[in-house]
Amino acid sequence: FRDSFWEIFDMAQAEAPLENAPQGTSCGLNVEQDAQLSKPTEEVVSNVEPEGLGDVEDGLQTPAQEAPLRRRRPSKKMAFLLIGAVLFFIALELWIMSLPQVPWLLDKIYFAIALVFQLLMVFASCPLPRSLGEGSWAVRLRSKLLDIAHWAFVVMSFGGAILLRAPESLAFTAGIAAASLGFRFSMRNRCIITQVAQASSLPRISGKGVTNFFLALLILSVARLLLQWAFGRGFPWDQIFKAISHH
Repeated sequence: FRDSFWEIFDMAQAEAPLENAPQGTSCGLNVEQDAQLSKPTEEVVSNVEPEGLGDVEDGLQTPAQEAPLRRRRPSKKMAFLLIGAVLFFIALELWIMSLPQVPWLLDKIYFAIALVFQLLMVFASCPLPRSLGEGSWAVRLRSKLLDIAHWAFVVMSFGGAILLRAPESLAFTAGIAAASLGFRFSMRNRCIITQVAQASSLPRISGKGVTNFFLALLILSVARLLLQWAFGRGFPWDQIFKAISHH
């Protein structure tokens, strides 16, 4: 009986540490795990990095690696559309130049200069072979020539609405403005010449602003036609030249 008592006592001493263990270590959790659970939620979230996202600027998330945009060549359809439009206006210019009532001073000289740049635009708008790379000399030359013709078109279109004398010439500038507006409206305020050239050195103006300029050109040309209908052919330049010649 004594031996049995001491065996029961020894077993009770061995089980005592488990009974005296502090609460909170049950369910297989240790002190380190408790410390992890006690961390603030912000610290845990801050250690998690989103996958596939780069820098966040202005509240917008952007891809970490964004593929560069590839520069596409203008379609042949757009180039042939530009060529067809220019050839149509060249035919109109030749017809206007053949009219005897259209004066040489200002009008016919103006159209002769315009023909040079329009033929240059037709030549430079011709599609190039696909085998030529984007950085080839032919592609660069084409863009340069179209840019020169583009400058001439803008300057002479607005200059013609002011300087030209004959009503046929003013009707031509009004047609140019109307055609430009038609192209821009159908192309969402984009310039067909710039799209074909893929480059432009003209001042950076919003597409809507350029459209408004061509609208002003149309209004100016129509206004001058109405003034000539009211005050005589060639108003005001013909009247000014007559007044100077009489003196």
